[in-house]
Amino acid sequence: MNDPIVTTPTQTPLPFQVTKRFSGYSTAHRLWKATSHCRFIHGYDRSFDVTFGCTELDANGWVVDFGGLKQVHKNIEDKFDHKTVIASDDPLMSEFLLLERMGGCELTVMPHPGMEGAAEWVAAMITLWIRTQPATAERVYVVKVVARENDKNAVVYQCG
Repeated sequence: MNDPIVTTPTQTPLPFQVTKRFSGYSTAHRLWKATSHCRFIHGYDRSFDVTFGCTELDANGWVVDFGGLKQVHKNIEDKFDHKTVIASDDPLMSEFLLLERMGGCELTVMPHPGMEGAAEWVAAMITLWIRTQPATAERVYVVKVVARENDKNAVVYQCG
C-alpha cells in the first residue's frame, strides 16, 4: 500500500490494548499470479480483528469506544462485502469491468487482493480514521490487524 501509515510508537509500550472484531464480509477474490487454484475466483467470509492500544485511557476508562466505530465497519463493508476483489494489474481487468457494467459483480480493485493486502488496507484506513477523531487522535494507535478468510487461515499485519 502506498498510503502513509501513522504507526505505533516504537519507543513507548502500549500497556492498554483492546481488540474489536469486524466480521461478516462475504467476498470473492482472484489471485491471478498464483500458480495454485487461488488463481481462480473463490470466496470467503472475511473478518478482521483490530487491536487498538494506548498509554492513557479516555475519561470513560476505555482505550476506544467500540460504539463509535460504526463508520469503520461501514468503510470495511463498502470495500469488501459482496464484492469481487481483483488486483490492479489483473490481465482480465477489462473482462471484470465488463462484467461489473453488465451487473454481474461489484469490483474492488487493489494492488494486492489477498488477505495480506486487505489487512494492510484495514490498518491504514483505521489509522487515518482515528487520527480525525478528537477522542483518539493523539492517544490511540492500531497495534495489529488479524485478517481471516476462514476459521483456518489468518494473516497478521503488525503495525509499527
